[in-house]
Amino acid sequence: MADDQAAVEALRKQVEALEHRVKTVEGRAQAVYGIAADLKKEFRGLGDAVTSVQRGFSEVGKEFKGLQTQFKTVGSTVKSLGNPRDFKKLLKGR
Repeated sequence: MADDQAAVEALRKQVEALEHRVKTVEGRAQAVYGIAADLKKEFRGLGDAVTSVQRGFSEVGKEFKGLQTQFKTVGSTVKSLGNPRDFKKLLKGR
């Protein structure tokens, strides 16, 4: 009977130790889950920022194409006027 009580007491201590480990692991799991949730938010924000930058570059590219077209138009106008020096005189004459 004493052996049975000793075995029961040993099992009780093992169960208590396991319960403590389970609580520790649960705490760590909650911490990791919290970190993962924070990272998810950060990456979502980062993805939005990257998308915004891509849109910005796209808009800048469109602006440069528009400027290029305008410069070509100016160049064509200058060529149609003849001598570029004459064009400078026309600009100064305004």
